[in-house]
Amino acid sequence: MNRLPILFACVLVLLAAVGVRAQDNEAEFEKFAKSASESFLESSKKIDDAYKLDQYSRWDFDQKTRQIVFSEKGVKKVIADVQIAGSWAANITWLWAWDNKTIDDALKIDAAKVREFGKQKKYWELTTSQFMSELDHAWTLTAVAGYLTKAKTAYRGENGTGYVFFLITDLKWVK
Repeated sequence: MNRLPILFACVLVLLAAVGVRAQDNEAEFEKFAKSASESFLESSKKIDDAYKLDQYSRWDFDQKTRQIVFSEKGVKKVIADVQIAGSWAANITWLWAWDNKTIDDALKIDAAKVREFGKQKKYWELTTSQFMSELDHAWTLTAVAGYLTKAKTAYRGENGTGYVFFLITDLKWVK
């Protein structure tokens, strides 16, 4: 009796089951990401309206202090404490901060929490360090990270080859 066809059939059934589960998990993540993004955007709107971070002509980031200083015409206006969610390169690649060797460990704490959540839920987009991503999706991933870590808002800063996505954990006006 040749068992090869039976073994082959069993492997196909197993692969199909894994594929269905992966599709289910992908749909589950998409639903979660949509809900988390909407919630984060809604909760951060008041901060965005009050501080208008995207309207300042300059921002300066210091890894040692873990802060961004927003300024206008040489005058410091707002100081924000930050964590880094990840970065997006112009070659359409997302890289989570938790796997970026150029980022100080103290700035990756929140991104590591996102990764742990992804491991628990088996969400590949939260546990795969680097993958192809459109810019809009990088914002979605940042919003998911902000939602999970209870960040106040997020900010995207240009870095020459793309953008760094910051999670703002606290901010204050400069007196």
